Amino acid sequence: MNALQKHTPSAFAGFTAEIFSLSKTYVLLLGVAWIGWQSPNSIMSTAPRTDSGIFVSVAHHMRAGKVLYRDVWDHKPPMIHFLCRAAISGGEVGVNSVRYMEKVFGCAMAVLFFLIIFSTFASVWIAFFSTIYFLLLLYNPAVFEGGNLTEEYFCNGDWG
Repeated sequence: MNALQKHTPSAFAGFTAEIFSLSKTYVLLLGVAWIGWQSPNSIMSTAPRTDSGIFVSVAHHMRAGKVLYRDVWDHKPPMIHFLCRAAISGGEVGVNSVRYMEKVFGCAMAVLFFLIIFSTFASVWIAFFSTIYFLLLLYNPAVFEGGNLTEEYFCNGDWG
């Protein structure tokens, strides 16, 4: 038996273990993205309340040509209004377009959180369960209310 034959099986075993580890990571990452996509606001049939309703209303005014802080005013930073304006400009003018945008941000936020925790702790399981816990806390009705809040976009790095 030559040296190549001695090392081939162990190299193959290491390669398959690495592939299994990567596939496990990708499956858990897709699971986290799917859970992030399941924003609770998409199943709500109620109209947006308080801040969320104001953001959508200001976005409608901006879509009609009014200028933020000159023609229509709110005490929040501008980015939340621009995000809602972009959402209602993309298709449906109603609140459901904003809710779909929230689903995209929720998915991106879950993936980003997973990757940050995974790069910090180098454990796919710590990243998975930390992300699930984070989403449970964020989507808790006492925290998340009716959705479309600045906190939801801030967690994704929007800061406004």
